[in-house]
Amino acid sequence: MVTNLVSLTGFPFCLEYYHYKHFQAIFYTGVLAALANLFLAVVFYALMLLFRDFEKYHIPAVVAVLVTNIVYALTLIFSKVRERF
Repeated sequence: MVTNLVSLTGFPFCLEYYHYKHFQAIFYTGVLAALANLFLAVVFYALMLLFRDFEKYHIPAVVAVLVTNIVYALTLIFSKVRERF
């Protein structure tokens, strides 16, 4: 719970920086990663607290978060940000 809160709190600041510096690819993959993390948080907490019907969405949400975060990390690694920083 705390990890999701910290992640969702920090993402807007990083995304604002990427948008300000015109790092387009990193900005858009970061938006996708933030949305996937938000979706996972909603599904997980709805599953844990409210509804058992959301159980079928838990594994796809985890996979979506992993894939988008890997793409986000690869974009950070292989982009030209280090040259423009």
